[in-house]
Amino acid sequence: MMQAEQLSWRVHIQLPNNQKDCPHEWKDNDSAPAGHERCSMCKELTTESTRAHCENCRLTVYPMCSRFRLDRRIRAKVQPIAPYDSKDQLINELMSYVQYLLAENAKLKQQLFEAKTKDLETEFDELMRKDKEKTKLQFEDEEIDEEIEMEPKNPIGALRIASANTISDEEIERFNTVVQDPVRDKRVLNRLYNMEITFEIPGVKSFKVQAILDT
Repeated sequence: MMQAEQLSWRVHIQLPNNQKDCPHEWKDNDSAPAGHERCSMCKELTTESTRAHCENCRLTVYPMCSRFRLDRRIRAKVQPIAPYDSKDQLINELMSYVQYLLAENAKLKQQLFEAKTKDLETEFDELMRKDKEKTKLQFEDEEIDEEIEMEPKNPIGALRIASANTISDEEIERFNTVVQDPVRDKRVLNRLYNMEITFEIPGVKSFKVQAILDT
């Protein structure tokens, strides 16, 4: 019967007369018929471990509603833990789990080692590539130096300067003068330098020639 609710400050719940006046035969923490899984008062969904159900009036109540509206406590149903058959079984399971953890640890170490090895190989390949490029540039520089050293040192063959007979004094004087620009009517300074070069060749009498240096 409804006793505690008459003295409560909570919202009044109006139940049908058959449920309100029922003497109730409660089944705590048990199954409920389909459609009666929710609390008849707060409408909260109950479970087999959090409900009380009356088989006479089909009233289902949540533990809080049962405590404060019906002044009846519902003891929570504790699911028992199945005991191990023996200590040996527990020890074997623990050993199996330890072996699993060791295998996982070894796998992670191998993956880490492979990753580091791959990074080192990549870094080594990059260093080798740069070293090859550097060696190639050094080799090209050495070839250029050898070509320069192999050029003929004969003053006549290397310079190929015109002899004194081909350049007259009049032409040399003309190169040293300031010439007139006929197009722009502007005086332009000639940047040609005349010089005298003396050739000394073994077995040949030394001689001089006039040369012009264009700057």
